[in-house]
Amino acid sequence: MTRHLPAGSIPPLTTLASVVVVIGSAVLLGVGEGDSELANGVPWTVWKLCGGLAVGLFLTIFVLGIRILRDPGDWGIVEAQPRIRPYLVAIGVAFSAAFVWKALNWNYDADLDAINDVQSRTNSLLLTALVAAAPMVTIVWLAHEECLRLRDLMPGRPLGDNVKHLLRLWRLLVTCIGAFAVGVVAALVTSGALRATQLAAHPDDADRFPPSNVLFYGAFFAVLLTLLALPMVLTWRARARELVSSAHPLPDDGLPTDAWASERDRLEKALHLDTGLFANPLTALTIFTPLITSLLAAFIPQLGG
Repeated sequence: MTRHLPAGSIPPLTTLASVVVVIGSAVLLGVGEGDSELANGVPWTVWKLCGGLAVGLFLTIFVLGIRILRDPGDWGIVEAQPRIRPYLVAIGVAFSAAFVWKALNWNYDADLDAINDVQSRTNSLLLTALVAAAPMVTIVWLAHEECLRLRDLMPGRPLGDNVKHLLRLWRLLVTCIGAFAVGVVAALVTSGALRATQLAAHPDDADRFPPSNVLFYGAFFAVLLTLLALPMVLTWRARARELVSSAHPLPDDGLPTDAWASERDRLEKALHLDTGLFANPLTALTIFTPLITSLLAAFIPQLGG
């Protein structure tokens, strides 16, 4: 009898497919690049490989987002189906407008004369990133809405059901922020590799490609990630705090006992409330990953020179 293995259960094939996507994307990014010394040099080759890796990561993020949207209930988002399509349409319109504006109005400080159509190549990466991000942004909006809905839902359910629901949403939150952070790292590393190519093309004109350009991208993405994640994080923590307070209210005499404090601490630890918001590794991942990556991407080529 023949057995069919579920998708993703053959690691060698997954690895092979990933390598094919990365190398294939790198090759496509180099089509029509020209025959100059710069086109065959190390900096441009590194940029193409970084771009290929970015495409592979963007594709992984896109597939993950689609899988979550197919079964949102497994991740704590209940009754999400009626809102998925409108959210995707809204994101598609916004991202399309942003891409068209960038393609028509954004010009580099100097052209890489030895490389043809540099801006078209970077625009293709931008378009890939926007397509990959659309499902994840939809998921964040749906999760935020679910956290708001929990205020009315939790009082009528057993404590165990509420804890499990919140933990599923926490897992979703970590997954989304991790996916966004990986995508941002890929974009910033690719941007740093492009700057290294620009410096190789114009070694006597380095002032036109300051490290602040890449650092600006890092700061921008840090703010963007914070705007995406912070509302959901704050709402989720508010629901979790409400659950702890309802499950273990302060004794009538206002004097907490050791047993009360112990039970409350156990529940807070289970819900990841034992760590403050700004001391939480999730916050560091959201804010500092883009900043640190942009710092390295901006200055490593300069240090190498």
